[in-house]
Amino acid sequence: MSSGAVLVSYAPPDASAAEKIGAALRSTGTEVWLEQSREGGGAAGDAVAKKRINDCLLFLPIISAHTRTGNEGPLRREWDLADERAQALAKGTPFLVPVSIDGTDDRSAVVPDSFLDVPWTRLPGGETPPAFCEAVKRLLAGAAPSPAATRPAAVAPQIPDYELLRLIGRGSYGDVWLARGVTGIFRAIKVVWRERFADAGPFEREFRGLTEFAAVSLGESVQLSLLHVGRNDEAGFFYYVMELADDAERGREIEPAHYVPLTLTELRTRRGRLPAAECVTFGVELARVLAGLHAHGLVHRDIKPSNVILVGGVPKLADVGLVTAAGEARTYVGTDGFVPPEGPGSPAADVFALGRLLYELSTGLDRQQFPQLPPELDRLPDYRALLKLNNVILRACDPHPEGRYPNGGALLADLLRLQAGRPVRRPVIGRRIVLVAACVVVALAAVWVRLRPSAPESTPTAIPAPAVSEKSLVVLPLENLSPDPANAYFADGMHAEIIAALGRIPDVKVISRVSARSYRDSRASLAEIGRQLGVAFVITGSVRRADSRVRIQLELRRAADETLLWTQTYERELRDAIEVQNEVADQVARVLQARTARGMSASAQFMTKDPWAYDLYLKARNEIYNELAADRAKQLEDVIGTLEVALRLDPDFVSAANLLSIAHTQVCIGMPPPDKWSAHAAAARQWAEKASQLMPGGAGDGALAYYHRNIDHDYPRALDFARNYLQARPNEEAAHNIMALILGDMGRIEEAAAEYRRALALDPRNAQVRSNELVTLAQLRRRAAWEAAEAELGSFVPAGQENRFAIAQSRFVMTGELPAAPEAIIGKMPATQVEWLWMGRRFGEALAVIDRLLAAPQVADADRATFLLWRADLLRRLDRAREAGDAAQAALALANEPQGGDEYDSSAKDGRLALALALAGRYDEAIAAGRRFVEGRRVPDQQGDRWGREAGLARLYAMCGRPRECVALLGQL
Repeated sequence: MSSGAVLVSYAPPDASAAEKIGAALRSTGTEVWLEQSREGGGAAGDAVAKKRINDCLLFLPIISAHTRTGNEGPLRREWDLADERAQALAKGTPFLVPVSIDGTDDRSAVVPDSFLDVPWTRLPGGETPPAFCEAVKRLLAGAAPSPAATRPAAVAPQIPDYELLRLIGRGSYGDVWLARGVTGIFRAIKVVWRERFADAGPFEREFRGLTEFAAVSLGESVQLSLLHVGRNDEAGFFYYVMELADDAERGREIEPAHYVPLTLTELRTRRGRLPAAECVTFGVELARVLAGLHAHGLVHRDIKPSNVILVGGVPKLADVGLVTAAGEARTYVGTDGFVPPEGPGSPAADVFALGRLLYELSTGLDRQQFPQLPPELDRLPDYRALLKLNNVILRACDPHPEGRYPNGGALLADLLRLQAGRPVRRPVIGRRIVLVAACVVVALAAVWVRLRPSAPESTPTAIPAPAVSEKSLVVLPLENLSPDPANAYFADGMHAEIIAALGRIPDVKVISRVSARSYRDSRASLAEIGRQLGVAFVITGSVRRADSRVRIQLELRRAADETLLWTQTYERELRDAIEVQNEVADQVARVLQARTARGMSASAQFMTKDPWAYDLYLKARNEIYNELAADRAKQLEDVIGTLEVALRLDPDFVSAANLLSIAHTQVCIGMPPPDKWSAHAAAARQWAEKASQLMPGGAGDGALAYYHRNIDHDYPRALDFARNYLQARPNEEAAHNIMALILGDMGRIEEAAAEYRRALALDPRNAQVRSNELVTLAQLRRRAAWEAAEAELGSFVPAGQENRFAIAQSRFVMTGELPAAPEAIIGKMPATQVEWLWMGRRFGEALAVIDRLLAAPQVADADRATFLLWRADLLRRLDRAREAGDAAQAALALANEPQGGDEYDSSAKDGRLALALALAGRYDEAIAAGRRFVEGRRVPDQQGDRWGREAGLARLYAMCGRPRECVALLGQL
């Protein structure tokens, strides 16, 4: 392989597109290397990949739906290596040429930061026009020479007493140089440039943190030695001189022309997974570093393998320019996968990052695969030591700060016990991350109840009353003063839009719509409402609409003493009333002395300038959230028709497009016939993508997250869009709720529980979110917290109206207690009623329910297949063999037919087929279908769903008279 080529890196499913691009480039005389990501690789594979990347002139990553989630392990490794080289090159030197072949863009793709610093090219399906080939040839002319050891020299600034020999690293804000002092000693010098910062504040903050760290480093040998800190304001930079990392090949022997710093990334590239004992040693040293920083009130903020250098074989934290006082860590820095859910800037966040670092070193896996362990674990010579270290890592990486080691000193204590061979003390609240949390599902609950051991209850965790935030408010429902009572929807719509606009103020907590509406007819005082919701301010008001005129009157009061702080009356034509919510947000922000969102007036883009489109949207919005309709399917069809008219009036109406996608998705969830299902699924995707395009930056990505979760079950993709949505609209309960649902689908139960808590902080009286939390707390066996959450639900939902199904389901998961009268709490879920009657061995009652359901007119095929399967099983248990056989054959006839969601989930029919075959006595075929059904869910992307399917397979083994396999699978679960 000669140097001077373009290296095309692609995932296996994209081979055809890669070959098209390669062929087109070769036809112009360009040398092209096609490199498909491979499984495995280890240290040897990393070394080969690094040489290829250093030898090429341009790196062309092919980006698609197959790579956007970053789950291609080898591909991700190659991209990280390419990122390292790109960061080390001189500014402006061409190297990266990202190519998207299916419309994937930088808002949804998970790629290294350097990939986002250069323009992307769109080559649909790999079709390569001549203009692209010419552009590549022009880039090749200006590319860096290879190998990377001869990187082009950047202009070296003047540093007193040092000669800067060679650029050895490049970051977002500064360059790292190999330097030689006047005494001949080699040092590393980092130069941080003012021009790379948007404003002076972060630049000065970094310099201030650096000087504080310098004082600490002089007194602690475990810290990276900072020998001198200086600045040159005229030239626009500051710098610091530090001890030099070992050379990757020669240790402390330095040859400037060939020097390669030995970082933990470089060590992992050369050696692969490190033995557990060595990882513990590294962990002890790095925890000592953190303990010293945290004791002085400092935090690092960007701990990762490439920021750890070895000096004389001892690991030390580099990139110390990011060190700052914990209270000043306002700028969001860090690297994806090493940053905890709450963000960087605290001692507990540093611990999280170090835990992820130790995870990568000890398992050889990527941080994004956490908490998986190596598949060959039981064959590793140090597997027992690795499991012990993993227990420490799990606590260090707990998604909740309160469950994590609070600082480096606490982590150090446990690592020292591990190093000494002593047992590590367990935390009071056990957090075995998702290893058992969601295994017990209702489908297997009867078996589980008899087999499960009595587990010790975790420490009680009562849900505290919400604390009152200084900048927090609730907008109470607006009184409808319109002459026509039918205009009540308009008052509700304006209420919701004002809340949404206020929610876009970055540093004001705004209670969401559902909780606010629970006070519509309340006689509680403003002080009591403020106490219950944990808010300092309350907005009240009224809306009067007559013909095309609208009058909106609002008052802002301090909740504690009802002092009036601001009042305003808006008299507008309907077309001008659309933007009132933005004016309200700006004025309230000024009264509360809060930061207004950047481009706050741009929030009008969520709305429309057409008053009639707006009117239709408000009607549809009011209807879609009213889930008490007798015919939900008809209700959704009406909503869809209304929104389609609104979008014909204004095709760029973002909120209408978003709501229309959600309506189509909800129709699909209801499982209509296959032809209608496909049409609604296509429409759901079309309008979700439209909303995302109309509102870039993530604010329009909520419907895409909803679509990918509920229709094609692509949870990693859904999670990407949910993160975009949450980042753009952090004050929306819905953004936290969809995140929680997706995390639960992926088996990440702890993280899901954290998101539900965040959602409830914004919407404490949302019964649906509180019900979701109940189920999650039950899965985590948090009895005291579950009881507190149930009491909280009962405190604001009238008796008989609470989600009794969620309460009963979560109680059963936690205790095995079945409801005495399931028919009274199931509502519109008769299949679950039958299942609970079955688990209570009330077979005759269950059969009566099934027969009644089958006799109903217009039973959908999907429901009929489910009911026939139940009927066959119940008849078999009632010793009515002939009738059971007839029902099994009828179910078998429907099992292969497409049924709604099967258009996207081809494995669904295997689930029906497995049960039908088992009931028909065709056991071997049933087991084969059951195993295919399990394999229809990926690990770890669809872990939660897979657990449920594995539980069903265990039940299938029992039905087919194979108890050993049943118990073995239960043991694995």
